[in-house]
Order: sequence, then structure tokens, then C-alpha cells
Amino acid sequence: MRRGLPLATMDQDLAVAAKRVAVAVFALSAGEVPMRNLTINGERLWASLMELARIGATAKGGVCRLAASDLDGEARRLFIRWCEEAGLHGRGR
Repeated sequence: MRRGLPLATMDQDLAVAAKRVAVAVFALSAGEVPMRNLTINGERLWASLMELARIGATAKGGVCRLAASDLDGEARRLFIRWCEEAGLHGRGR
């Protein structure tokens, strides 16, 4: 039994978040947002990637999250949480 949001709802939320990221990237590439103000916190990025990698981690250091599995849903919910914490919200929120 799946916990949390139905997969279709998570897919919609991810699609909305991805669309917003694409719009932001397009705006950056079009020069609408000054590039000099952008910075990446490498430590925070690495910590986020490692947090995501723990979901479905394998014994040999890889990751296995089959589509529509509980682990896939957990990873999607984590990504949605990160998006919401960054001020991105999907439909119906």
C-alpha cells in the first residue's frame, strides 16, 4: 500500500516544479536575471544529493528506486518538500 500522495499527484507536482525551474533557467539564459548574483553552495548541494542517495541505497554504493515503488515515492516527496521550502508550489497547494 502506497503512503503519502498518489503517484499522479506527485508527478503533477514534479512537473510544475520542473516547469518553474525551466522558466527560471530560460530567464537566466535570456539575461533577464543578472548572473553575477548567482552562487551555488557546493556543500549544501552535495548534502542534498547524499540525502537523496540514501533513499534506495544499495550495498555497493549505488541507488535503486524503481518507478512507482515506495522508495520512488519517498524520493519524490523529498524533492517536492525541497521545492516547497524554496517557495515553489504545485497546483492545488
